Amino acid sequence: MVLNDAHVRYSAAEYNHYTRAFVQPYDTMMIGWVLEQVPRLPPTFTLADIGTGTAQLLLQLAPLPELAGCNFIGTDLFPDMIAEAEAEVRAAGLEQRIRLLTDDIHASTLPDQSADLIISRSTLHHWSDPAQGLREIYRILRTGGRALIVDVRRDAPAEVIAEFNRQRAEAGITPSVTDEKFTVPEVEQFVRTAGLEGVATVNAGQNGPARLGLAVSMRKRAVQP
Repeated sequence: MVLNDAHVRYSAAEYNHYTRAFVQPYDTMMIGWVLEQVPRLPPTFTLADIGTGTAQLLLQLAPLPELAGCNFIGTDLFPDMIAEAEAEVRAAGLEQRIRLLTDDIHASTLPDQSADLIISRSTLHHWSDPAQGLREIYRILRTGGRALIVDVRRDAPAEVIAEFNRQRAEAGITPSVTDEKFTVPEVEQFVRTAGLEGVATVNAGQNGPARLGLAVSMRKRAVQP
């Protein structure tokens, strides 16, 4: 399975520059969500970042003292993204904390029940079969594990999209193509197709930078006998 596009619309180096310097409000929200999960996790746990790009979010998470017991995995479909990520991780001296691999979420090589937390940002609209990607994330989650998948939504307020594109232009990145994004009802249909009703919910962001997007929240339930 491949992404809708042959590649993202910019190089790994350009993407690295953009995510390092211009997406901090969105990083902050995801970091906050991860830290909220820590009290309910065992002392040692695993977090997987699906579509990690150049691993800039993992590079912010790994040094946090609250996550000292966390093993980090970052996956991406594109080898050049992973190569750029590996260079960044080496430069930060975090090779022992962050494992990176080229992987396709439609048929992931990550084992069943291998991650306590899964995060993914701005990837859903790239998946050629979003329902299958959601199924795979649920498969990878350990029982009791949680996932958060966020993306820009097609029907975000015009002023929020305009500000997002202004920031992208400042970073030298082309405007976000909203036509290829999804709405909450469309993603809810992916959840139903994936057979994940009752374990996954979809919501549009209501405040601040979150208004740009939508979020799929998922929790892995124990299998009933």
